[in-house]
Amino acid sequence: MFSSRSLTTVFILITQTKVFAQSAVTCSDIETETTLDFQDATVSESTLQKKTGKLQFDNVGSYNEGGVITPLNLVVKQVGKKNYTPGNVTQNRKSGDFGMINIDSNDGEGTFDFCFVDSEDKPKTLDAFFFSFYDLDGPKKGLESVELKLKDFTAYYVSTNSSIDIKKKENNKKIKFTATESGTGDDNPDDRNNLSSLQQDRSVVFQMEDVDCFQVKLSSKCNKTNKKCKGGRNFLFAGKASQIVPMCEPTPFPTVQPTKGPTKFPTTEPTPAPTKKPTKSPTTEPKPAPTKKPTKSPTKKPKPAPTKKPTSSPTASPTSVPTASPTSSPTSSLSNSPTVRLTNSPTTNPTSSLTTNPTSSPTTKPTNPSPTKEPNPAPTKEPTPAPTKKPKPSPTKEPTKREPVAPPTKAREGVDPGVAGDPHFKTWAGESYDFHGVCDLVLLKNTIFQNGLGLTIHIRTSRMLSWSFVSVVALRIGEDILEVIGGEEEDNFWINEVKGRNKEVGSKNDEMALVSTLSGYPVYYKEVNSQHREFEIVLGGTEKIKIGTWHSFVRIHLENAKSDHFGKSMGLMGSFSEGVTLARDNVTVLDEFNAFGSEWQVLHSEPKLFRVVEGPQHPTQCEIPSSLALRRRLADSTISLVDARKACADVQEDAFDLCLFDVLATNDEMTAGAY
Repeated sequence: MFSSRSLTTVFILITQTKVFAQSAVTCSDIETETTLDFQDATVSESTLQKKTGKLQFDNVGSYNEGGVITPLNLVVKQVGKKNYTPGNVTQNRKSGDFGMINIDSNDGEGTFDFCFVDSEDKPKTLDAFFFSFYDLDGPKKGLESVELKLKDFTAYYVSTNSSIDIKKKENNKKIKFTATESGTGDDNPDDRNNLSSLQQDRSVVFQMEDVDCFQVKLSSKCNKTNKKCKGGRNFLFAGKASQIVPMCEPTPFPTVQPTKGPTKFPTTEPTPAPTKKPTKSPTTEPKPAPTKKPTKSPTKKPKPAPTKKPTSSPTASPTSVPTASPTSSPTSSLSNSPTVRLTNSPTTNPTSSLTTNPTSSPTTKPTNPSPTKEPNPAPTKEPTPAPTKKPKPSPTKEPTKREPVAPPTKAREGVDPGVAGDPHFKTWAGESYDFHGVCDLVLLKNTIFQNGLGLTIHIRTSRMLSWSFVSVVALRIGEDILEVIGGEEEDNFWINEVKGRNKEVGSKNDEMALVSTLSGYPVYYKEVNSQHREFEIVLGGTEKIKIGTWHSFVRIHLENAKSDHFGKSMGLMGSFSEGVTLARDNVTVLDEFNAFGSEWQVLHSEPKLFRVVEGPQHPTQCEIPSSLALRRRLADSTISLVDARKACADVQEDAFDLCLFDVLATNDEMTAGAY
């Protein structure tokens, strides 16, 4: 019962294979206890680039211990003397069936501890499980490798025609798996249990036992014969690759001789012979799962949960909380005291004294012929007969008689508000400001766009060393969402969580190609080169939303926006009519930009537009660097002002100074391409 492309684990019998095995656990035992599946996992923190940071995947699987299922989380942290060198930290995330860590293609590396914890972050030692690495290949000038300590696993599996080179190191204490073939994004796996022959040949599966942590070194070697390797390499990992691990022959039923000890889990049918010793005393009721040890005596106290059937006689005293539904027949006498909670509807007669809490719905008539001294928590259905002495906390239904400050603009021609670079924001008034907080932010929110269809733009900022940038944009019109991620991945956009295929678009002659629509609005795409891609969402005529990527940077701005689409919009671009930096209450003006930026962090109560949860999430506040850190990174730049000016020579005048700042801050002349 072996797959045609899999290998046996018995090293003694088949010595010409590349399998290493010293396991006492059979393959049939393993995934009955521990199952790893990243499909439903979420990323609760992605700060692996920090020395003390981590990449945490929640709900990566479960551990079955005596019938008790424990959810598992996976925490990855940096270890070792050398610092982790990423190519694109935004790629440290979950991707479909897989977890993913990005390594700089130019001789980048990182050594990590992979540790399993429970929901309370307590270490969890697993009896036996499989852990796999996939898509070990490389660019044309470099190759990926994975290195583990021999003591951390009991067996490994590769396909018969594996393209992976396997060598032991450091007096047989470590083993290194190195790719020998180059690859592209087109051959990346989508399903760990449905691998092509090529994908199987580039995967390795490890069998591990009695571990809570294991150490892995990931590296990408660059062959510098011509130029340096650019970008980063994504290392994919997940649980068992079923096509590579051999299947086991089932044992005959029943076994010829009894086992030396009890099985770890209950059998599906009764054993052919009784147990040697009965339990010390009978249980009062059958348990849903067998107990690990016999109970000493039946329980003396009632269960905390209600019984499934009514009691044979009435209770001695009333229940502490009202029942969900009325009794089937009336009670024989009145209750001793009034109910503690509010009734769902008003009583037929007025109460003799004041109630302790307000009624759940408004009364049919006003309480007094004059207004109340303080505003009601909810608006009254009809206006009070006399004016209130204080202004109301919410806006009035009718506009004030005062003339507006300025007539509303019909279109924002030439302003192009949005965000780009490190990151620099431009308001509807054309004024620029910086906010370096790392978190998810609301760039624009307009619930009445197109007669209530709604338009929302969220951005995700990430940190690279000592500077930050916009790494992901998610734009929703109606119920449709476009998500664009920076980086050199060939497929870097999703529409309604379905990955777009850049190569299938095939834009030619610098023309934009139609890739999809968002609630009827066309989405166009063009790949300028492998580092530069552009998207356009056409709202009508010359009115557009433009999204561009340059390496890891993502920029977004609006062209010729009109008041009928954006007149009531809010967010980090301020108010449409005046460009004022308004808070969420649409009244308070926040002149301090860190306060304004933090005000528009995506709240936990707002819809989540991004596929993957990463970075600080509300109520955790945005990570804002100190002003000292911002000054220090400029002082540490090795690029001269003259070189920075040359790099930004082709940038438009209104963005020239911002480009200079980013080139000096990132210490990278290529940053100018983000403009």
